[in-house]
Amino acid sequence: MVAFSSSPQPSIMSDSIRVQHLSLDSVYLPQLATLHADCLPSTLTSNRGVRTIEGLYRLLLTHNHAIYAALNGDDVVGGLVVTKAGVQSPTTLLVLHRPWSWLRALGRLGPASFLNQVSDLAALHKQTGRYQPHDYITALYISEQYRRTGVATALLHRCSAEAVSSNVGLGVDTSIRNEPALRLYQSHGFTERFRTRLSVMLTQNVG
Repeated sequence: MVAFSSSPQPSIMSDSIRVQHLSLDSVYLPQLATLHADCLPSTLTSNRGVRTIEGLYRLLLTHNHAIYAALNGDDVVGGLVVTKAGVQSPTTLLVLHRPWSWLRALGRLGPASFLNQVSDLAALHKQTGRYQPHDYITALYISEQYRRTGVATALLHRCSAEAVSSNVGLGVDTSIRNEPALRLYQSHGFTERFRTRLSVMLTQNVG
């Protein structure tokens, strides 16, 4: 899922913004987890809580997936999470990590929204398996004051370049109502593959 604003924001992108591929011992993981929850407040993952998000990040990094942070000095202003093609996905571990956090998400979202999101994720997972191996963006989010300033583009360029260097494509899904995100992905060469009731899945360089 992706957080963008449809309204113009002040242009504050500068040379001070850098993209860093995080390691398991990165000091930025707690900040990144907090930003994730703040920027994507309606998703299942965010409603499982910040500590759960940080734990999920550490599980992904342990299994050689990729997490990128956009930094302005020591401040985290954006993040991007990618599951890597050809790397075993720790799906069961991600689901079972802090299992009580699912009850928290259920309580926050309500039964209808919770079940709709679970069903949508299952539909996305079924469809993505039909395409050739590709890296997959599972989350992209930008601090509100840095939206529409080029931070998302910088993050996309970094993960796209790494996908190309690994000779794989890149996939992503976003809310069917998130027009700014759809425009961003299409402007970077992503093409729509399919839609579920809630989401649109797009790919770049995937046959």
